[in-house]
Amino acid sequence: MRGDFGEMLFWLRTSGLRILVIGIGSIPAVRLLRGAADRIPSLMATGERLAITEREKRARTVASLLRTVGTTLVLIVAVMRTMWTR
Repeated sequence: MRGDFGEMLFWLRTSGLRILVIGIGSIPAVRLLRGAADRIPSLMATGERLAITEREKRARTVASLLRTVGTTLVLIVAVMRTMWTR
């Protein structure tokens, strides 16, 4: 029992810490990506507020695509990096 606890502590200090850092590091990356994607429609908006123009629709589509694909890529990279933890 004592040996198992020692092994677990060793894992937490080596691989566990790296996995934790990767997980915590991916959170700000996703938040920054989503923040940038959320700004795209407002940057491309025109002065008229009554009708949504085709340009605004395209901007929303690009922002949604960037948000989804970007988040997926960040999560895939984070998972891949944790899988290759020694």
